[in-house]
Amino acid sequence: MDLPGRVKNQKRVVIVGAGFAGLTLAKRLSSKYFQVVLLDKNNYHQFQPLLYQVATCGLEPSNISFPLRKVFRKQDNIFIRVADVESIDAAKHSINTSIGTISYDYLVLAHGSTTNFFQNMQLQKNAYSMKSVSEALLLRNTLLQNYERALIARNESERSALLNIVIVGGGPTGVELAGAIAEMKMKILPKDYTELNFAKMQIFLLDSMPGLLNGMSPVAGMTVEGYLAKLGIEVKTNTILKDYDGENVVLSGGETIKSKCVVMAAGVLGAEIGGIPESSLAPNKRIRVDVFNRILNAKDVFAIGDIALMPRPDYPKGHPQVAQVAIQQAKLLAKNLGHSINSEKFVPFKYVDKGSMATVGHNKAVAQIGRLKLRGFLAWFVWMFIHVISLIGFKNRIFVFINWVWQYFTYDPSLRMIIKPAEKSNKIELFKRAAIIGILTIAMLSCSSSDHSEKYVPEQPADSISVSPHNEELTLNNGLKWKADSVTDVNVNALRNIITSEQPDDVEKYRELAKRLQAQIDKMVADCRMKGKDHEALHKWLEPLMEMTQKMAKVETKEAASNIYGQIKAHIELYTKYFEL
Repeated sequence: MDLPGRVKNQKRVVIVGAGFAGLTLAKRLSSKYFQVVLLDKNNYHQFQPLLYQVATCGLEPSNISFPLRKVFRKQDNIFIRVADVESIDAAKHSINTSIGTISYDYLVLAHGSTTNFFQNMQLQKNAYSMKSVSEALLLRNTLLQNYERALIARNESERSALLNIVIVGGGPTGVELAGAIAEMKMKILPKDYTELNFAKMQIFLLDSMPGLLNGMSPVAGMTVEGYLAKLGIEVKTNTILKDYDGENVVLSGGETIKSKCVVMAAGVLGAEIGGIPESSLAPNKRIRVDVFNRILNAKDVFAIGDIALMPRPDYPKGHPQVAQVAIQQAKLLAKNLGHSINSEKFVPFKYVDKGSMATVGHNKAVAQIGRLKLRGFLAWFVWMFIHVISLIGFKNRIFVFINWVWQYFTYDPSLRMIIKPAEKSNKIELFKRAAIIGILTIAMLSCSSSDHSEKYVPEQPADSISVSPHNEELTLNNGLKWKADSVTDVNVNALRNIITSEQPDDVEKYRELAKRLQAQIDKMVADCRMKGKDHEALHKWLEPLMEMTQKMAKVETKEAASNIYGQIKAHIELYTKYFEL
């Protein structure tokens, strides 16, 4: 991939991810010594601690997001590229992306984590997560659409399922989301939907641990649990969500809850990138690093923030996945990379805990800052102040502050709009389909009028997905397709790039290719936000691909591997026949 030339003896640092860690590191690297290439799948930085307020109609997405190019407008050594990272090749000092291969002197992985669905495909298919602005908007739309559908529900059981909400995870995100929805239930929704009885709406907060806010003191957890109880939220600790089919939530004790909206705010998984040595990956996919944030068994490759796992005597399971850890690691790594230029020793990382806090609603919060423990209005004020000053951009701070002041006195956020993405009709594609149908019709008529007794049958792909006679959403005869989301489309292009980049010439390389393919498939499954029948169709397409990939990973002969390679390549190409954006 073409990039501007480096000035004098600049070293190139490629940073993957523009979260707290990646953004801080890029800002701190000297333009004299470093050329920085910042890669992210979005062209903006998002303030994740306030995503729940976007989901509950409290803030606009633009209030907690900031364009990356505006952040670095005055830093001419930083180059931003919007791309998905597929794999790294530490031996060649290069990284493979959806827009090409980039070489580096130093590589820093700061791409964060994804929602952990605990390998439960049903849960992944039907539950909602909240790790990005787009996911927060999807959750906002879902909540509001459910209230609209509750107005026309056929019976009380269906209405209850549409009103009830289950939140999994008793950390700050879970309790803050539960509190915000509870305040909507009490102050806003009864005014908007006067025909609905919101006294029957239930909000459940589940956690597998004995208490809430396990990163804070037990007193803080008990205080928050009391706040939630006053808001009418049913807290269930020592409880695991076992299964969810889109309406029935099955708990570990055998209890079943009716709900059309389950939000996963529990554990996280490291977002996977191919090429990381297996020995450097923890079971939760976080990347093991030393005290200098260097990835084990990968030269000149570092990991910082949520993705990095650095076990220490005081943090045997690694540091908490919070913004302060990410920022502090980024600041130190910027210094250490500067030391590397001058052949100075690296300084080991030591986390300084500046405190933690969580809010449940108006005047209800807890905060721990050193030995100081706050709760109630004072803790809520501190929480608000810290979050406002942490936002990027003066305008964002002003808008968020005005929104919060308005909501404090009126209990009336004004963003309760269901904004659906528009679909652009492709007239040229429709003309093509009509022409194909016309040609096939003429061909069949000419065949039937000839002396031949055999009828013409349009050729179908051998691996086509079978559908019932009543399901016309995936039949190539009428030209209709399933709908894919943009993230899935990007991930399939990444699969295509992997399989077409080169054909291996020995068995070991075929096996290595299979590992890269499987890593990309796992990423595709984790990133997928398609729902319902679209999701089912995607998995029907993925299943044979996964089977072939697993076979190639265990293949014994080059001939067999080459055969499977061809089958995989052909199957990936079927994607465009079945799916469209």
